[in-house]
Amino acid sequence: MKKFGWTVSEIAIAVMVVGICACLTIPMFLENTNKQQFAASLKNTISALDQALEHKIIMGNLTANDFTDNEEIAEALKEKLHVAGSAKEKVVFTNTTLCPDTDDNGKPTAVFKLNNGVYICIKNFSNKGCKNDNVTPCTISGEDKPNVFIDVNSEKKKNKLAELLSKPDDIYQAQIYNQKIVAWGDISQHMAYDRKYNGSH
Repeated sequence: MKKFGWTVSEIAIAVMVVGICACLTIPMFLENTNKQQFAASLKNTISALDQALEHKIIMGNLTANDFTDNEEIAEALKEKLHVAGSAKEKVVFTNTTLCPDTDDNGKPTAVFKLNNGVYICIKNFSNKGCKNDNVTPCTISGEDKPNVFIDVNSEKKKNKLAELLSKPDDIYQAQIYNQKIVAWGDISQHMAYDRKYNGSH
């Protein structure tokens, strides 16, 4: 009776095929895992920031319009957030290009770190643009640009602004309005609210 078996070369070819398949699928799996983790962290952070502002509205009868600059609004939000470190400890954002010491208005940026490792930078905030309509963002003259940057991945690399949905990076953007804080831009909104992504910022 004839016996069937694998030759050494056939086994080697099979191992190579399995290896190639693994090389192709593992990076995609890791990227998808990162995306899910980043999305969950962003959702929680946006929600926590919004609830912190809502707490000031309910308990202190204050809105974003009652704070003049980045540092004032940051201190107000931090009262309700789980912030790491002492109040006097200087925190540097993970990407100093996105969040330098001063913002576009020449005002000091406000940076703090949450207990879960998320970094938050507030810049370009101004109550001059705040209106009660919750449509105009609290920027110097109500410009449609972000004033909150959120690094959901702590000090770990990538520390890059998310610009492509297919390659999720770890810094996302939000806007402060008079009575709410929301994700800004299509990528951040897609990640935070599962909204359809249409390919713009």
